[in-house]
Amino acid sequence: MTEPQLLKDRVVLITGASRGIGAATAALMARHGAKVGVNYLQSAQAAQAVVAAIQADGGQALALRADATDAGQVQAMVASLAAAFGPVD
Repeated sequence: MTEPQLLKDRVVLITGASRGIGAATAALMARHGAKVGVNYLQSAQAAQAVVAAIQADGGQALALRADATDAGQVQAMVASLAAAFGPVD
């Protein structure tokens, strides 16, 4: 990783992170040291590819399936991320 570790020890959750702007944001947060929750709804394969790319760059990430419009699913997703990496910032 060549970026400054501005987000070291932070835990972030990026919704819609399996593609496009969400995937780019997840990668950027990881390059700055954050542990990243990669949220997806439909494509586990695409989310796992984002996670693999972050891990290959030395970062930490976890793919999390949830519908961001469903409060119960969001709560469960946040709880899973917190269990893996600590409280979500």
